[in-house]
Amino acid sequence: SFFAMQSHTLQGDTTRHSRTMDLMQQAGVKMIRDEMYWSNVEKEKGVIVIPDNYKQNVDITLAHGIDVLVILDYGNKFYDNGFSPNTPEGRAGFANYCYTIVSTFRGKIKYYEIWNEPNYAGFWKPKPNPSDYALLIQEAYNASKSADSECVILGGVTSGVDIDYLDKVFAAG
Repeated sequence: SFFAMQSHTLQGDTTRHSRTMDLMQQAGVKMIRDEMYWSNVEKEKGVIVIPDNYKQNVDITLAHGIDVLVILDYGNKFYDNGFSPNTPEGRAGFANYCYTIVSTFRGKIKYYEIWNEPNYAGFWKPKPNPSDYALLIQEAYNASKSADSECVILGGVTSGVDIDYLDKVFAAG
């Protein structure tokens, strides 16, 4: 059977992540869902560096027979005042981050989610905006697919079942 869990350890210490994967493997987990924050990999504008522990933790996860779904998310201080991308420059920066993550993990990670719960003000700042999210997901999708045509891109993963928000995203394209 298929069993997935959120791990919140992919960006952390490799020893802790390995212990977490031991437990998840014992529990029968087949996939983890975790994040690689944009602000943690682009600490200098336009320069994206994926820390070694991220790469090691992906390898640890796969060695446990567990697939990875990475959420590509959250703002970066170099774009749109650190808020969620809402300008062409911010969306292009985010797309570059997506391209780099997906190309780096090509052949290892197949599944990516664009943003965590974009309908929630705690995650889409300063406040949820379905039109901005629709534009972002389009650019992120195109960049990700150009990095790995076989990757699967998920979007519209909302907090709760927010049909009104999703209708607005779909109406925006």
